[in-house]
Amino acid sequence: MSLMTLIRLAVLLILGWTLTALGIGALSGIVPSGDAPTYYLPQPALHDILSAHWPSTQEHHLVDLATGRSTPVHLPPGEDWSLLSISPWRDPRGELEAVGRWVSRDQDVAWGWGLVRLSDGAVLGRIGLEKLPTSRPCWIPGRLRSILYGAGDGRLYQCTLPTGGDTGDSREPPRDSSGQAAEPLPLAWRVPPPGLGEVFLADPVWSSDPRLRKWVIVALSVKRQRAGRVVFQQPRLWWLEMSERADAILAAGPLSGPAGDEPKPADDTLAERLPNLAAGASGSIHLVWLARRAGEDSWRLRSAVLGFDSGTGRPRVDPDTVASLGSGAELATAPQVLSADGRRVFRVASPGRIASLPVTPPSD
Repeated sequence: MSLMTLIRLAVLLILGWTLTALGIGALSGIVPSGDAPTYYLPQPALHDILSAHWPSTQEHHLVDLATGRSTPVHLPPGEDWSLLSISPWRDPRGELEAVGRWVSRDQDVAWGWGLVRLSDGAVLGRIGLEKLPTSRPCWIPGRLRSILYGAGDGRLYQCTLPTGGDTGDSREPPRDSSGQAAEPLPLAWRVPPPGLGEVFLADPVWSSDPRLRKWVIVALSVKRQRAGRVVFQQPRLWWLEMSERADAILAAGPLSGPAGDEPKPADDTLAERLPNLAAGASGSIHLVWLARRAGEDSWRLRSAVLGFDSGTGRPRVDPDTVASLGSGAELATAPQVLSADGRRVFRVASPGRIASLPVTPPSD
């Protein structure tokens, strides 16, 4: 081996050691140690919560989305907890967390969102709100402890949940690092809303599947004029295209029907609520929701495969896969939970009992 070859090898080794040291130093600056509140997406929760007599109930069931097994959920006493949603992560100790709406009636009625550790019911943080949340929250993909939810004014709000434990003063809004109040932010419309310019939004679902990274599925009611009166139509399932910061709606459209068309006033006999999503065994995206015609007393459970328009890339219900599930079953206005593989739907059949229905769309 020549002298020049030895010199080259020595230079390469020195460069390698230097880059390794720089990499370790950089990583030490971004990877917390000890008990730092870091959350790991590689440990998905694979659980969800079903509530009896939704939304006002103290009976909640933690459902394993792989096995279907359920266990009771114990929440802090002295308050009403509802609209619960499991976080899409586990903490470093493998603990599950959930966000839920709390209502306190100790003195003056107060409400807001609370983050709860499910193993012992400890409140990890809470925020008091002015407007009552009316929809189960969904988690904003890639944003730690950030949720999207519907409120009683018909708008969607973005909110980052505080941490640091239960301070005991739940009416005070949380503070960010600058000391400013971190209030929930209503989503803005970057395009004119459909109908007469005012809509009512509820039941947002935002999947962590990369194909749905910018799409939120909601139940949307359009305001129209009918028989000389201005009224909201029955809610239908729509897609919303979200901005990168998840603070604005860039576009919106119905999930079913002719592409680009809005539901016509004559279609106001069908109501659709409470969508849910899961990736199927073959990679297809399964959608389940509740549907009810005018004059019907109970909801019907429907399922379909969610595809994407070849021209626009926007989500669309594949009409050839639409199916009704569990015909004749009495369904309350309550969320249904899909199994991890999208093949079964779990629901509360009676107090203390979880039932399931098969989902077998043609594409799977």
